[in-house]
Amino acid sequence: MTTSPILDLRALVEGGQLFRSPADGNRVEAFIPPMGHENHAANMVELPNGDLLCVWFAGSMEGSSDIKIALSRLPAGAARWTQPVWVSGDPQRSEQNPVLFLAPDGKLWLFYTAQLTRGGTREEWARKVAAGEASGGFTMQYTSIIRRRISEDGGRTWGPIETFSADPGSFCRQPMLVMSNGEWLFPIYFSLPTEGYGDDHCVVRISADSFATWQQFPVPECRGRVQMSALELAEGRLVAFFRSRAADRIYISRSVDYGRTWMPPVRTVLPNNNSSIGMVQLRAEIG
Repeated sequence: MTTSPILDLRALVEGGQLFRSPADGNRVEAFIPPMGHENHAANMVELPNGDLLCVWFAGSMEGSSDIKIALSRLPAGAARWTQPVWVSGDPQRSEQNPVLFLAPDGKLWLFYTAQLTRGGTREEWARKVAAGEASGGFTMQYTSIIRRRISEDGGRTWGPIETFSADPGSFCRQPMLVMSNGEWLFPIYFSLPTEGYGDDHCVVRISADSFATWQQFPVPECRGRVQMSALELAEGRLVAFFRSRAADRIYISRSVDYGRTWMPPVRTVLPNNNSSIGMVQLRAEIG
């Protein structure tokens, strides 16, 4: 009779240590130390030197003023993730949905959303709504803007906080795409001031000058389809997958003109419980 090794999960969680799963010795896992009661919407990037960076939002509760962006690093060859650090901290806004983008010039961009808050807890707001003293949802996603910071040293230090999209309700969730024609495509979505988020919809912004200027192109018939994840499969031919607010299936759309026009998203057979999805391109050659 053999027994599986007993793992000290508390030590692993607190320490960010890499370990092999007892259920699958070929898989290496790690629990990055949490930074709050809620830890959500993680995003990762691999740097040219082999380091991995992970960012996410953390705090007491989504929509609260203590929600901030955290960052942890797994140095190349190391056996432990670093203790997370904060890379945002606006006390007037709930900062969420961080996205890392390694630009062709080697600079690292951090995008994240920042929405106004109710100034209290979800429970306090619910009591006010029940008493007829207030109305509306707690998270105020329709007030969100997208902010940006740039690092020139692989995420060890960061430049000033900039407003990347001031349009109310702006949200990001998936990385920017550098296409074969040299243009950059950034999928974003808008959360409108309605309950249930059924009117949320996606657009793409495309730039030929590193987003000094850009054009915006809509995705048709995409109400309730959000957090678009796009890849280029051949020159100018793109595919994108979407989270569904209806909690039914992942949706797909395609473009054949470098993202200028898109087919209406259609339902696939892949299930989706109204949670984010993302794609990774294993071969980057475009032919």
